[in-house]
Amino acid sequence: MKHVLRKEIKKQTAGLSREEKQRLSDEILCGIEQLPEFKKAKNILLFWSLPDEVFTHNFLEKWHKQKCLLLPAVNGDELELKHYEGGGKLQAGAFGICEPQGKLFTEWDKIDMALVPGVAFDCNQNRLGRGKGYYDKLLPKISGTKIGVCFPCQLVESVPCQEWDVKMDFIVSFPSALHRRGETKQESILTNRTNDKIQSAPLSCGKGLGVRCKIKKYAIIVAGGKGLRMNAELPKQFIPVNGKPLLMLTMKAFFDYDNDIELILVLPDSQQEYWQSLCRQYEFTLAHTIANGGETRFHSVQNGLKLVPDAAESLVAIHDGVRPFVSRQTISKAFDCAGEYGSAIPAIDPVDSVRCLTTTGSEALDRTKLKMVQTPQIFKTSILKKAYLQPFSPSFTDDASVVEKCGHPICLTEGNRENIKITTPFDLLVAEALV
Repeated sequence: MKHVLRKEIKKQTAGLSREEKQRLSDEILCGIEQLPEFKKAKNILLFWSLPDEVFTHNFLEKWHKQKCLLLPAVNGDELELKHYEGGGKLQAGAFGICEPQGKLFTEWDKIDMALVPGVAFDCNQNRLGRGKGYYDKLLPKISGTKIGVCFPCQLVESVPCQEWDVKMDFIVSFPSALHRRGETKQESILTNRTNDKIQSAPLSCGKGLGVRCKIKKYAIIVAGGKGLRMNAELPKQFIPVNGKPLLMLTMKAFFDYDNDIELILVLPDSQQEYWQSLCRQYEFTLAHTIANGGETRFHSVQNGLKLVPDAAESLVAIHDGVRPFVSRQTISKAFDCAGEYGSAIPAIDPVDSVRCLTTTGSEALDRTKLKMVQTPQIFKTSILKKAYLQPFSPSFTDDASVVEKCGHPICLTEGNRENIKITTPFDLLVAEALV
């Protein structure tokens, strides 16, 4: 598995021109320079880049007089660290890699930041090295911030890893992502230890697109249905499918996509006690916060948004509680798009012919110009909160219509046809077949 991935990544990086690598490297390192952690750091571990790695040579020259820069050197089966003194004072060491000639550095606990190369990284902050194990021995000694840096083609869905592998605190890959471990509320829109795909607003880097960061994610699950169209006494979100209430299946879909996502469940006050009893009955332990449902879906979303902090930019997904079959790919693509453009709604092509009613009857519409809209509908927090300051309008049929009314364009992403909204007895039969 690892050797196959290394081979594939090698092919992809070989396909990048030197000019393209230089441009991407400049953007990545420019973004890193803006991080508060970098600005505060005094002792920084770097690497003398190989042709398939983010170019660091100019970066080293730029900063070696202002900060204590360290480079690794092979010593037996381990790496030792030496000061980089500038001027390209290096000599070829083991494996032909250039190594510094400066004095030895042994104060591991004083390393504030480490920029770490790798063959590949994934969105769970895992790293795939070249297979020699040098960084596996080095990284556990470093308590400072560890940042994996790579080209976009080196950031993959999943990297094979073992329990002893050390995760990065950040992964930076232009124009894809910067992922951070754990939770944060920093103004640089970074998050900690979140996984999943790559999003967010750019860290400003001059005229370039900038480095993209994976920011904090929230999912507001709106479940205010009463089951009227289902002809059932039990609200539709609580109807069991394959032995579990629909709402639990829906929430688990987001947790499976990113187990650090913050789930906010919007439920009518009258249903919350029953929901708590269901959680006990089914031993449903996914962490979530409950907000009160409102008079309309618009007001319910408003209530859910109150639980999303204003302090830092984040991404908020709003999803129907009775769409349990949203795919991980659909969620991921929408988060990616929203991180880049501020908005994303999944949609699929209609399969039926469509007609529009007119004063004289009806007329056929060109279905190639139509889309069937789904959820989750995902937006940057700042955009969504501004939109929901508007007064309610009956024209608001979904969150996209609210945001669009506020003047922000809506980006479409690919949905999945199984992502149906379960509202009728027939839908329930389909759901049973899909499980």
